[in-house]
Amino acid sequence: MAPQIIVNPEVFKSDEIFHKSDLWHDIIEEIISDLVSFFENGESFTSWIIVYETRLLKDLFLKLLMEKSRKRIEDKAIEIYINCRRARRVYNTVLSIVKGVDASLPTRGLSLEELMDETIRRLKRLKKGLLIYLDHLGELFSEEEFDKARDLLYILSRLNERAESEKIVSLATVATIDSRKYDEIFNQIDGSTRASFFRKVIELRMPTPEEIKILLSNVAKKGLRENAVSEETLEKISHWVLDKYEGDPKKAVELLLEAALIAEKLNDDTIDIKHVNLAIKTARIRSTDLDYVLQPLRKHFLVLLLAIVRALKEKQREFVTRVEIEPYYNELCRQFNERPRKTTQLLRYIKELAKDLESIVKVEVSGVDQRGRSTRIYVNAPLNDLERAILERLTNQ
Repeated sequence: MAPQIIVNPEVFKSDEIFHKSDLWHDIIEEIISDLVSFFENGESFTSWIIVYETRLLKDLFLKLLMEKSRKRIEDKAIEIYINCRRARRVYNTVLSIVKGVDASLPTRGLSLEELMDETIRRLKRLKKGLLIYLDHLGELFSEEEFDKARDLLYILSRLNERAESEKIVSLATVATIDSRKYDEIFNQIDGSTRASFFRKVIELRMPTPEEIKILLSNVAKKGLRENAVSEETLEKISHWVLDKYEGDPKKAVELLLEAALIAEKLNDDTIDIKHVNLAIKTARIRSTDLDYVLQPLRKHFLVLLLAIVRALKEKQREFVTRVEIEPYYNELCRQFNERPRKTTQLLRYIKELAKDLESIVKVEVSGVDQRGRSTRIYVNAPLNDLERAILERLTNQ
């Protein structure tokens, strides 16, 4: 019998291997070095914009950046992370900044400018700078909030100019913007805000084949028996993931694990190209992998999607309405300990779900500008496979 290949399966389940990796090392080091210098020199304002195409890669990149920057900046500045997509409104974003600096600061009845002025005064007393991560910044630039969002960028970039004393508070922002929204935002803001807030822009690239191979080598050293996998095999995995999954490092680790399991099942003592080719053909790794598509979804959105799927299976037609999914939704919320949302918020969640899963979920409003209009929800995926994938993710959360 061949010797065991997987010696530490926990390595494949933990995110620690990614957080300690050198993925995007050049970009991350450039940003952190600039921020450290900025705070040490007591400068007024700086901003970095990360333009991304793939949300999964952006999420991993931002976690790595925050993890590595924290160790070098925590003594110089207060760090605040804001998910602008969840905040939805500019005022909520500003409240998050204020509370992140000092939860006891008064907020009721104050304007956006007054809130930020109070925040600066408190930072001066604390003798600390401020680093704000504005994740999904583009989501603030909705039709209703666009002018307010534009004003927020201007206020942040000119905050020290409004201060009552000459003492400066160093303020840095790192914002992420979907590439599909970047040009619209950039072209509609004024020149001075563009010059200050959009001065340092990086287009987030895919990890290189070498970066992924180094990551896989580290995983192999910690999770597999010594000499269980060759460099050639790791290169094969790296290039395949770049081709099929936009270079998602987590998918590369999953593929290595799948190949290792196949090699053990065949009683082979090493992982080679044939095991990788077999792993590629499995349902969990194929390029139409539903689990991969579902990765960004929070638990509540998984429950909502499951309700849509079950309503479609029951109605046996190409679409269901918001009213038709509600009984399934309410029942599943009880089953998975989620609080059911009321109609307005539920409709907003359905639209957000369609935005997240644009290749699978489509939403149309019938009878626009008429009484009795309804929201129609379509799903372009095998319903049984999708249901199975959702339940697996809900079970593992």
